Amino acid sequence: MPDGTPIKAGTTFVKTWRIKNSGNITWEDRYLQRVTLNSIGLCQSVQKVRINKTVPSASVDISVKFHAPKHPGSCRIDWKMVDEKGKLLFPNLQGLYMIVQIIK
Repeated sequence: MPDGTPIKAGTTFVKTWRIKNSGNITWEDRYLQRVTLNSIGLCQSVQKVRINKTVPSASVDISVKFHAPKHPGSCRIDWKMVDEKGKLLFPNLQGLYMIVQIIK
């Protein structure tokens, strides 16, 4: 789903990111955590999704289901990778985000 995709108000949709482990350590017990607060006027989702075990140089798909708000506008949600204890990983790197246009 490209950035800016139009989404009908009140509908459910799924965003999938494909990310690559470009490091030299296998990703295990890692999660993608929402850093944008859940708010009535924003797209709703779970707070955290598990990232499947990913060896160095491999890619992994991460999908999140969202529910669009009832009113038109723009919806941007930001995410960061954390460990099983919630510790932020790669704090100096930009995280992932999803941005859509909510339409009637």
